[in-house]
Amino acid sequence: VIQFKGHTDIVRAVKLAPPLTAGSSSSPYLLSGASDRTIRLWDMRQASRPIRIMEHHTDSVWALGVSAQFSYVVSGGRDGKLIYSVIAPTNSAHAEPITICENIEPEARDNMVLSVTLLEDVSSNSNSNSNANAASPSSPSSSSLPTNAYIYASSNRSNVHLFGITLDSMPLRATSSLSSSTGSVKSTTSSHHGNTNTNANAGASVAASIVALAQPQQLASASAIPTAPKSLISSAYIMALQGLPAILEFRILNNRKHVLTRDSDDLIELWNVTTAQREKSLGKGLNMDDVEAKLNEEVFIPSWFSVDLRLGSVAVKLEPSSAFNAEIYATDAGLTVENEEIKVNLG
Repeated sequence: VIQFKGHTDIVRAVKLAPPLTAGSSSSPYLLSGASDRTIRLWDMRQASRPIRIMEHHTDSVWALGVSAQFSYVVSGGRDGKLIYSVIAPTNSAHAEPITICENIEPEARDNMVLSVTLLEDVSSNSNSNSNANAASPSSPSSSSLPTNAYIYASSNRSNVHLFGITLDSMPLRATSSLSSSTGSVKSTTSSHHGNTNTNANAGASVAASIVALAQPQQLASASAIPTAPKSLISSAYIMALQGLPAILEFRILNNRKHVLTRDSDDLIELWNVTTAQREKSLGKGLNMDDVEAKLNEEVFIPSWFSVDLRLGSVAVKLEPSSAFNAEIYATDAGLTVENEEIKVNLG
């Protein structure tokens, strides 16, 4: 068991690098994102300190999407931002982080990135590389890397947002011929929910404002990471896959047959547990306590179920020890019977 010491709050996401060489089953490198607002690059062979710390977010980092070559990461979190960063395990010049999206959702309560998935497009390079010899995993050629990728980011509003990015083919790995003054300056623009972000330092230009914490001699092994990082030259918002509002709060009424819920749109609804149906929508902007007090009856019915909202919907759970505790008169259940003394079990 290896313990990585560095994060000062809960670790929310971890991504492993692919194998360094052909035939290898694992890689010693990994990325972690945490509630301390940082992303850290680690070498499992020297876990006492991270190779690099990226402090690009203003709140907790909840999601990491890493390219197949471990060349760049797209991160998201509680601040609602999607940020592109080159993974560069040296203390030389690094690419500036680029904000792909400033706010994933317009409402503050929904403006959180829960997950990020990258889908890279290699079709544009397949023809040019079909006759080429297979590149060594430890030194992939720039032409064999995808130049376009799609980012799927889910939000706290149960929506999935799709972005497209275009990458420059020029590697950003620091070399003796590459400095902060070389390369052309390009820009990236992303417009989403009225936010337009432009970064004039994108493209091949690099900046020395982000410096790895380890010394050069400590990073000798990190040069083996199989990456040829690319710079982001453009990004675009494509579409949203709309999800249903998540149910955030519930109240079980005294009749043990109805459940009151409030969703992420602030809509309060009444559900019938025995029929698994929504009976009515009561409206938005209402006080949950007031609605509960108005609908509750002065009756006592034993508890026979519980409710779980972890999936954003009403999940009714039955326990064997209590599922058949709730007996009521058939007439109270709305049933027509010959004898009013007949009882039925809600469970």
